Amino acid sequence: MGYEKDRREAAKDIREDGKLLTLRYPGLAFEYWVQSYDPIFGDTWTLTVPESVIIPLATLKDYGTSGQYGRYEGELYQNVYKSDLLTDGTWVLDGSEYLDGVIDEWLKCTLVMHTNPGIIPVDYAVYALELAYKDRDYDGERIKVGDRKFMVSALSDSSIVIPKPNVGGKLFVGDTSGTPLTVVTVEPFEPGDTALYYTIQARG
Repeated sequence: MGYEKDRREAAKDIREDGKLLTLRYPGLAFEYWVQSYDPIFGDTWTLTVPESVIIPLATLKDYGTSGQYGRYEGELYQNVYKSDLLTDGTWVLDGSEYLDGVIDEWLKCTLVMHTNPGIIPVDYAVYALELAYKDRDYDGERIKVGDRKFMVSALSDSSIVIPKPNVGGKLFVGDTSGTPLTVVTVEPFEPGDTALYYTIQARG
């Protein structure tokens, strides 16, 4: 509890003299995807849904799907919106046999993808002080010319505690319209178990 105040004070100091960054965290794979390896196509993800369960897949709307799938009597079906309605191969539910109780059109399907599906990155806007490396810090391996160092607040610009940044994650100076930097190292300043701020090495 005592370090919470210190974290808020550190965030205030960094905000006063710092610049706004965006930290991008990788999303999590959707729980119903099963990964396997196909010798021809490579990595393969197949959607599996428990019986009588409907799942929204908002992350797949960019792939042209309706974004809702369900399993009935062992078969996978996709909810087909009226605007996307196919004239054949559809299965009409009467509303009493399915979980959502809504009369709609469902198309039997198998959903397999060869790029990692269901991934939505999570962005946090944070304030940071950009620090300078000294000439003697550059060793050509661990720290390279062009690397940048930031003291990053452990609180977002809306005062939410951020997760520890990911090595390999992305960092944008300003908003996400710029070129991302890759997070190389993360060192928390962490008295007790409370991170007050993070020192991040980033590489473009």
